[in-house]
Amino acid sequence: MSTKAQQVLDPQSDWNQAGNDEPVFVLRANNWRAALLLIAVTKGDNRTVDDLLETALAMRKWHIENDIPY
Repeated sequence: MSTKAQQVLDPQSDWNQAGNDEPVFVLRANNWRAALLLIAVTKGDNRTVDDLLETALAMRKWHIENDIPY
């Protein structure tokens, strides 16, 4: 899973490949449950599902480690 800074600096990232008028979708780590939901509706190959699961788990881990309880 790449960070915001890595996406911005990578000229080959989806973020930088998108045109200035092309809509993009950003999912923050605190919304890791939405990444899990994407797995449920993905009709891609196993690699796509594996990548989504790996990303969702990394997002969840980051969220747990950086959550500020009030």
